[in-house]
Amino acid sequence: DHDKLLETCIFRSGIKGEMISLDDYISNFKEGQNTIYYLSGDDPAKLLSSPQIEGFLKKNIDVLLFTDTVDDFWVNVNSNYKGYAIKSVTRSDIDLEKTEQEKESAKDEKPADEYVKLTEYFKEILGDLVKDVRISKKLTSSPACLAVGDGAMDIRMERFLIEQKQLMTASAKIIELNPKHKIIEKINQDIILGNKNVGNDELVKLIFDQACILEGEPVNDTGAFAKRLND
Repeated sequence: DHDKLLETCIFRSGIKGEMISLDDYISNFKEGQNTIYYLSGDDPAKLLSSPQIEGFLKKNIDVLLFTDTVDDFWVNVNSNYKGYAIKSVTRSDIDLEKTEQEKESAKDEKPADEYVKLTEYFKEILGDLVKDVRISKKLTSSPACLAVGDGAMDIRMERFLIEQKQLMTASAKIIELNPKHKIIEKINQDIILGNKNVGNDELVKLIFDQACILEGEPVNDTGAFAKRLND
Protein backbone atom coordinates (compact mmCIF):
# COMPACT_ATOMS: atom_id res chain seq x y z
CA ASP A 1 0.00 0.00 0.00
CA HIS A 2 1.35 3.38 -1.06
CA ASP A 3 0.28 5.21 2.11
CA LYS A 4 1.72 2.52 4.39
CA LEU A 5 5.09 2.82 2.67
CA LEU A 6 5.10 6.62 2.90
CA GLU A 7 4.24 6.42 6.62
CA THR A 8 7.76 5.09 7.21
CA CYS A 9 9.50 7.85 5.24
CA ILE A 10 10.95 11.04 6.71
CA PHE A 11 11.81 14.30 4.94
CA ARG A 12 13.57 17.52 5.90
CA SER A 13 11.26 20.25 7.16
CA GLY A 14 11.94 23.72 5.78
CA ILE A 15 10.71 25.37 8.99
CA LYS A 16 12.06 22.99 11.65
CA GLY A 17 15.29 22.06 9.87
CA GLU A 18 14.89 18.45 10.98
CA MET A 19 13.56 15.22 9.52
CA ILE A 20 9.82 14.70 9.95
CA SER A 21 7.19 12.27 8.71
CA LEU A 22 4.29 13.18 6.44
CA ASP A 23 1.96 12.65 9.41
CA ASP A 24 4.04 15.16 11.41
CA TYR A 25 3.70 17.62 8.52
CA ILE A 26 -0.08 17.13 8.33
CA SER A 27 -0.47 17.62 12.09
CA ASN A 28 1.10 21.08 11.66
CA PHE A 29 -1.17 22.20 8.79
CA LYS A 30 -2.15 25.85 8.93
CA GLU A 31 -5.88 26.61 9.14
CA GLY A 32 -7.46 25.83 5.78
CA GLN A 33 -4.37 24.03 4.43
CA ASN A 34 -5.05 20.73 2.66
CA THR A 35 -1.89 20.31 0.57
CA ILE A 36 1.57 18.93 1.38
CA TYR A 37 4.10 21.27 -0.23
CA TYR A 38 7.62 20.37 -1.28
CA LEU A 39 10.61 21.71 -3.19
CA SER A 40 13.18 19.41 -4.74
CA GLY A 41 16.87 20.04 -5.30
CA ASP A 42 20.38 18.91 -4.39
CA ASP A 43 21.25 21.09 -1.39
CA PRO A 44 18.90 21.92 1.53
CA ALA A 45 20.69 25.23 2.16
CA LYS A 46 20.12 26.34 -1.44
CA LEU A 47 16.50 25.26 -1.30
CA LEU A 48 15.94 27.37 1.81
CA SER A 49 17.20 30.45 -0.04
CA SER A 50 14.99 29.77 -3.08
CA PRO A 51 12.41 32.44 -3.96
CA GLN A 52 9.96 29.58 -4.48
CA ILE A 53 9.46 29.06 -0.73
CA GLU A 54 9.90 32.56 0.70
CA GLY A 55 6.16 33.22 0.78
CA PHE A 56 5.42 29.87 2.43
CA LEU A 57 7.96 30.29 5.21
CA LYS A 58 6.87 33.88 5.84
CA LYS A 59 3.32 32.58 6.43
CA ASN A 60 4.73 29.74 8.56
CA ILE A 61 3.58 27.12 6.04
CA ASP A 62 6.10 24.30 6.03
CA VAL A 63 7.76 23.06 2.83
CA LEU A 64 9.43 19.65 2.68
CA LEU A 65 12.88 19.69 1.09
CA PHE A 66 13.29 16.73 -1.27
CA THR A 67 17.00 16.18 -1.91
CA ASP A 68 17.04 12.54 -3.00
CA THR A 69 16.69 11.85 -6.74
CA VAL A 70 14.18 9.07 -6.01
CA ASP A 71 11.79 11.70 -4.59
CA ASP A 72 11.24 13.05 -8.10
CA PHE A 73 10.04 9.63 -9.24
CA TRP A 74 7.69 8.45 -6.50
CA VAL A 75 5.91 11.80 -6.25
CA ASN A 76 5.15 11.60 -9.99
CA VAL A 77 3.74 8.10 -9.62
CA ASN A 78 1.35 8.96 -6.80
CA SER A 79 1.14 12.58 -5.71
CA ASN A 80 -1.18 12.18 -2.73
CA TYR A 81 -1.03 10.83 0.80
CA LYS A 82 -4.08 9.90 2.88
CA GLY A 83 -6.28 12.11 0.72
CA TYR A 84 -3.95 15.13 0.71
CA ALA A 85 -2.31 16.33 -2.48
CA ILE A 86 1.50 16.49 -2.54
CA LYS A 87 2.44 19.49 -4.66
CA SER A 88 5.69 21.17 -5.71
CA VAL A 89 5.86 24.86 -4.80
CA THR A 90 7.08 25.48 -8.37
CA ARG A 91 3.49 25.08 -9.65
CA SER A 92 2.09 28.27 -11.12
CA ASP A 93 -1.45 27.81 -9.78
CA ILE A 94 -0.54 28.15 -6.10
CA ASP A 95 -2.32 30.96 -4.27
CA LEU A 96 -1.24 30.98 -0.64
CA GLU A 97 -4.17 31.08 1.74
CA LYS A 98 -4.57 34.48 3.35
CA THR A 99 -5.56 35.16 6.93
CA GLU A 100 -8.70 37.21 7.55
CA GLN A 101 -6.54 40.23 8.44
CA GLU A 102 -4.60 39.88 5.18
CA LYS A 103 -7.84 39.55 3.21
CA GLU A 104 -9.02 42.83 4.74
CA SER A 105 -5.79 44.65 3.87
CA ALA A 106 -5.78 43.11 0.39
CA LYS A 107 -8.97 44.97 -0.52
CA ASP A 108 -6.87 47.95 -1.53
CA GLU A 109 -4.50 45.86 -3.66
CA LYS A 110 -4.65 46.04 -7.42
CA PRO A 111 -6.46 43.08 -9.00
CA ALA A 112 -4.39 40.87 -11.29
CA ASP A 113 -6.00 42.35 -14.42
CA GLU A 114 -4.44 45.69 -13.49
CA TYR A 115 -1.14 44.15 -14.51
CA VAL A 116 -2.18 42.97 -17.97
CA LYS A 117 0.02 45.59 -19.68
CA LEU A 118 2.93 44.57 -17.45
CA THR A 119 2.66 40.85 -18.27
CA GLU A 120 2.12 41.61 -21.96
CA TYR A 121 5.27 43.73 -21.95
CA PHE A 122 7.31 40.87 -20.46
CA LYS A 123 5.83 38.47 -23.04
CA GLU A 124 6.76 40.85 -25.85
CA ILE A 125 10.37 41.17 -24.67
CA LEU A 126 10.96 37.50 -23.75
CA GLY A 127 9.04 35.92 -26.63
CA ASP A 128 9.57 32.17 -27.01
CA LEU A 129 11.88 32.07 -23.97
CA VAL A 130 8.78 31.77 -21.77
CA LYS A 131 5.55 29.82 -21.98
CA ASP A 132 3.63 32.53 -20.13
CA VAL A 133 4.00 35.49 -17.77
CA ARG A 134 1.83 35.65 -14.67
CA ILE A 135 1.46 37.62 -11.45
CA SER A 136 2.73 35.60 -8.51
CA LYS A 137 0.61 34.76 -5.47
CA LYS A 138 3.56 33.41 -3.46
CA LEU A 139 6.60 35.68 -3.91
CA THR A 140 7.37 38.15 -1.13
CA SER A 141 10.91 39.55 -1.53
CA SER A 142 12.15 38.35 -4.93
CA PRO A 143 11.14 40.06 -8.20
CA ALA A 144 10.41 36.88 -10.14
CA CYS A 145 10.67 33.10 -10.29
CA LEU A 146 10.19 30.32 -12.81
CA ALA A 147 7.17 28.04 -12.56
CA VAL A 148 5.48 25.20 -14.42
CA GLY A 149 1.83 24.44 -15.11
CA ASP A 150 -0.17 22.21 -12.78
CA GLY A 151 0.03 19.21 -15.09
CA ALA A 152 3.58 19.77 -16.33
CA MET A 153 6.73 17.90 -15.37
CA ASP A 154 8.59 19.27 -12.35
CA ILE A 155 11.65 21.39 -13.23
CA ARG A 156 14.14 19.13 -11.45
CA MET A 157 12.68 15.96 -12.99
CA GLU A 158 12.91 17.48 -16.46
CA ARG A 159 16.54 18.46 -15.86
CA PHE A 160 17.34 14.89 -14.71
CA LEU A 161 15.81 13.41 -17.88
CA ILE A 162 17.83 15.83 -20.03
CA GLU A 163 21.02 14.76 -18.23
CA GLN A 164 20.09 11.13 -18.92
CA LYS A 165 19.55 11.96 -22.63
CA GLN A 166 15.88 10.96 -22.36
CA LEU A 167 14.81 14.50 -23.25
CA MET A 168 16.49 16.66 -25.86
CA THR A 169 15.74 20.16 -24.58
CA ALA A 170 14.03 21.90 -21.68
CA SER A 171 10.52 23.22 -22.14
CA ALA A 172 9.72 26.92 -21.92
CA LYS A 173 8.77 27.87 -18.36
CA ILE A 174 6.26 30.29 -16.90
CA ILE A 175 7.78 33.35 -15.23
CA GLU A 176 5.91 34.72 -12.23
CA LEU A 177 6.31 38.38 -11.27
CA ASN A 178 6.12 39.97 -7.84
CA PRO A 179 4.24 43.24 -8.50
CA LYS A 180 5.24 44.60 -5.06
CA HIS A 181 8.98 44.37 -5.76
CA LYS A 182 10.55 47.78 -6.40
CA ILE A 183 12.09 46.74 -9.74
CA ILE A 184 8.77 45.39 -11.05
CA GLU A 185 6.95 48.46 -9.69
CA LYS A 186 9.42 50.72 -11.53
CA ILE A 187 8.86 48.92 -14.84
CA ASN A 188 5.09 48.93 -14.37
CA GLN A 189 5.06 52.64 -13.53
CA ASP A 190 6.91 53.44 -16.75
CA ILE A 191 4.34 51.41 -18.68
CA ILE A 192 1.44 53.23 -17.00
CA LEU A 193 3.03 56.62 -17.73
CA GLY A 194 3.84 55.64 -21.30
CA ASN A 195 7.57 56.14 -20.79
CA LYS A 196 9.58 54.35 -23.48
CA ASN A 197 12.65 53.10 -21.66
CA VAL A 198 15.02 50.88 -23.62
CA GLY A 199 16.79 50.10 -20.37
CA ASN A 200 13.63 48.37 -19.17
CA ASP A 201 13.84 45.94 -22.10
CA GLU A 202 17.25 44.83 -20.90
CA LEU A 203 16.05 44.80 -17.28
CA VAL A 204 13.27 42.36 -18.19
CA LYS A 205 15.82 40.03 -19.80
CA LEU A 206 18.07 40.34 -16.75
CA ILE A 207 15.19 39.47 -14.40
CA PHE A 208 14.48 36.38 -16.50
CA ASP A 209 18.15 35.35 -16.55
CA GLN A 210 18.34 35.69 -12.77
CA ALA A 211 15.20 33.57 -12.35
CA CYS A 212 16.83 30.87 -14.52
CA ILE A 213 20.04 30.94 -12.47
CA LEU A 214 18.15 30.66 -9.18
CA GLU A 215 16.26 27.65 -10.52
CA GLY A 216 19.42 25.98 -11.86
CA GLU A 217 18.31 26.42 -15.46
CA PRO A 218 20.81 27.42 -18.18
CA VAL A 219 21.02 31.08 -19.20
CA ASN A 220 20.16 31.47 -22.88
CA ASP A 221 23.04 33.85 -23.69
CA THR A 222 25.72 34.14 -20.99
CA GLY A 223 27.61 36.85 -22.87
CA ALA A 224 24.53 39.05 -23.12
CA PHE A 225 23.73 38.32 -19.47
CA ALA A 226 27.18 39.50 -18.36
CA LYS A 227 26.83 42.69 -20.41
CA ARG A 228 23.39 43.45 -18.96
CA LEU A 229 24.68 42.92 -15.45
CA ASN A 230 27.65 45.21 -16.07
CA ASP A 231 25.40 47.88 -17.56
